[in-house]
Amino acid sequence: QEADSSKVKITDIDSETTKDMLKFIYTGQVKDLRLKAASLLPAADRYQLNQLKKLCVESLRNNVTEKNAVETLLILDLVQEPGPQKEVRDYIVKHSNAILRQKGVKEKL
Repeated sequence: QEADSSKVKITDIDSETTKDMLKFIYTGQVKDLRLKAASLLPAADRYQLNQLKKLCVESLRNNVTEKNAVETLLILDLVQEPGPQKEVRDYIVKHSNAILRQKGVKEKL
């Protein structure tokens, strides 16, 4: 079908993430990466955009908070990034009291 229509249909990534991914492919940049890294990382991994993946991992690693630590760990686990996973796991252990008090966190774990 793709060969007949010269179109590729991407159904596993939302349209905003797809736009950001394509913009990175053409420009090598992503505006507001800190805000978009969590959604872009799985896409970069899926489509083997290694430079984008590296940038997303670094952004997630540098912006871990009590509020996003569990989600960050799950995303890094999904794309199999063991080094950053350990750092985030250590962060979660260090801040476990505050993190576990958050609504819905226990269900994610």
